[in-house]
Amino acid sequence: MSDVYRTLRDHCGHETAEAVLRAFGGLEIYVPVKWTAESPLNIMGEHHARRLIELYGVGQITVPRSSLSRRARTRLIIDLKAAGHLTINQIARQAGCTTRWVRRVVEISNRMDSRQGSLF
Repeated sequence: MSDVYRTLRDHCGHETAEAVLRAFGGLEIYVPVKWTAESPLNIMGEHHARRLIELYGVGQITVPRSSLSRRARTRLIIDLKAAGHLTINQIARQAGCTTRWVRRVVEISNRMDSRQGSLF
C-alpha cells in the first residue's frame, strides 16, 4: 500500500481514498487551500474534495494508480499471467498499472523461472 493512499485512508476515510484513486490515479494534482464550486477536485464529489483539501490544502500530491503495494501488484500480475486467459491490457487494467509494467514484470519473471532448475 502506498504512503499517499495510507495517509488518505487514515485521515480522510476509505471512501474518499478510493474516490481520489478512481478520479486521479496516476496523476499529480494540486490541492488548493480552500474549496470552490469550480475546483477540478469536485469530479469525485464535493464531500470528498473538501476532505482532501482539509488534509493536503495548498500542496501537490502524486496519486498512486491503485491501493496495492508494488509487491502485491507484481504478485497479482504474475498470477494473472500464469492463469493464461487474460491479455496484457486486461492484466494491466486489473492490476491498476501500465501495459509496459506488465510486460516488464512478466519478462523478469520468465527469466528468473528459466534460471531455476527443476527439483524433480
